[in-house]
Amino acid sequence: MTMKKKFLRFILLIFCALAMIALLSACQKEVTFEDIVIEGEDVSGLQEGVYTLRYTIKNLEQYQKKHSASVNVIVTDQNNNVVELENQRTLKIKKDYVYLVTITVMSGDKVKTHNYTVTAIKSPITVTFTSIYNNFKDIIKVVPYGGTLTDIPEVPDYQPEEQAGYTTTVIKVGWDRADFTNLKSHIKVYAVYNITSERNLYRVIYHTDGGSEIPPRQYYYEEYLEEPEEPQKEGCVFFGWYKDKELKERFSFNKAQIGAENIDLYARWLQPVENSTSPDYFDFVLINNGKSYSISAKENIPMPETKTLILPSVYNGKPVTKIGKFSELANIKEVYLPESVTEIQPAAFSAQPLLGDGPAQTELERVFIHERAELTSIPEKAFAYCDKLHSINIPSGVLSIDKQAFLECSSLNEVLFEDDSKLKYIYEEAFQNCLSLEQISLGENMTALYGKAFYNCHALTEVTILALTPPSMAANCFYYNNGGQDQIIPSLTFYVPQQSLQDYKNNNSFKPFDNITALPD
Repeated sequence: MTMKKKFLRFILLIFCALAMIALLSACQKEVTFEDIVIEGEDVSGLQEGVYTLRYTIKNLEQYQKKHSASVNVIVTDQNNNVVELENQRTLKIKKDYVYLVTITVMSGDKVKTHNYTVTAIKSPITVTFTSIYNNFKDIIKVVPYGGTLTDIPEVPDYQPEEQAGYTTTVIKVGWDRADFTNLKSHIKVYAVYNITSERNLYRVIYHTDGGSEIPPRQYYYEEYLEEPEEPQKEGCVFFGWYKDKELKERFSFNKAQIGAENIDLYARWLQPVENSTSPDYFDFVLINNGKSYSISAKENIPMPETKTLILPSVYNGKPVTKIGKFSELANIKEVYLPESVTEIQPAAFSAQPLLGDGPAQTELERVFIHERAELTSIPEKAFAYCDKLHSINIPSGVLSIDKQAFLECSSLNEVLFEDDSKLKYIYEEAFQNCLSLEQISLGENMTALYGKAFYNCHALTEVTILALTPPSMAANCFYYNNGGQDQIIPSLTFYVPQQSLQDYKNNNSFKPFDNITALPD
């Protein structure tokens, strides 16, 4: 081929190429906002650390050659908190977090948005099997995130604490959740039990000691008891129910409920007091809703020549429980109070003279109170001004000797307390001016001695107190009047328990007294 032909071909090829370029340029379509495509796929299982967001925006650069357009990338976590990015691409991944990536392209009033998620690697899921009951030990199972738990433990036995008076039955029902598939959050599963609790039945057994029989009665726990009809026994009067065979602790049906055990009750009987003084000397008044009698001396009737009153324990088939007025018995020297007595009225034997009547007249020397009498107090002025009274015994159940109970009993030199005395309180002036009283012994329950309780008892040499804790004591309790001034009774010695000796000496109430001595062991 000649050089001329080669040149012409070359020119032709260039022309064709230029023609093709012009043709392609003429055919290319202009990129619009609608041609922009945002792409980003959900990603999961990412490790903790720095992560570069993977997304593309197609046709954005071509569009931006002729138009203004901006790109905004916002990432929020599962708590809707905005996460800081570097260069709109890089964020720090945290374990168990899920991130929402929002990419927005804006051009004027035109907006395009695309969302996708970035999920970090998930921790294993714990399933805790537990119970609301205190003695349960949790069972913990672990499964991969999104996994299924197949090893379901058996519901453990549950033994509730024993509840007095009830029988409890427990039946295992199961767990409060049945679906353990696709687990994506920690869960707590509770054991379910069917628990029933029923009140127990208990019996009240009546021991009548030869009286008419009373069948046992059954009650549910905490049910109120009904008082049975009184039993009968020939020649005796029923005197109530007691909790013990020794008949020391009385039982009351007033709002009584059955406890978590059977109850044994014992009947107490009264027999007429032998050689008791004739009822003709007394007035009897029904009290306690007609269940017992109060007894008083008849007025204007001479008392027995024996100068002894033996009060009856029963009258007309009912117990005599209250001692009324016996304060004008000028010729009576001895009085016997029966075991049925539960109350003495204030000033019952007081010889206090009435205003303008001159000195009181009383010959009372001795008072015998049955040791089983259920007195709780020697009341106010009960024996006040009985200036010839020299001996009295105090039953163990007496808790208090009240104000002026033995005021001006100047001959009193013997006050006998039972060994198990429950005496707690001696009130104001109870033994004031008991000039012959040389010694007194107070039991282990002694709690308080009030003002002038033993004032002017200047013959006192020994006061025994068995209480381990020093009782409270008024400042003038063991003082006497010496020429118009109060002074400690001379020659007075306190005898106290060996183990409490120092406590008594350090006690403010006893510090003024020099003679505090320990009892022998």
